[in-house]
Amino acid sequence: MSETPSHAPGRPAADAYARHLAALHAGCAAPPGLIAAAAREVTASPILARERIVHGEANEVYRIAFQSGLEVILRIARRAEGIFQKEAWTISRCLALGMSVPKVLSLQRIESQEEELELCFLEKLPG
Repeated sequence: MSETPSHAPGRPAADAYARHLAALHAGCAAPPGLIAAAAREVTASPILARERIVHGEANEVYRIAFQSGLEVILRIARRAEGIFQKEAWTISRCLALGMSVPKVLSLQRIESQEEELELCFLEKLPG
């Protein structure tokens, strides 16, 4: 017999967590113009679609598709100076070992609305 995990949608715990994530992310949204300007470091191609992904608590995350066909994942961190440099180092070690991990396309630090944002553009892997 297959049992649905307690964190599955439709369960009170899952619904409460989804509301928690929505409230947590509601106050954090990088301006679309800032995202578009930062994306120009990755490609000159215009953004075709941008989708917010709300599954975690630490970063603001977007799936971005460009007119050229390139797709990336953008992660934005607040109050976490240097976090993506550490992750980029780890990813580079994994790549060197032949592991299937996304390539880091760009790391940026940008001032926005009186706060520093750390941006990490990653190659979107299939799936």
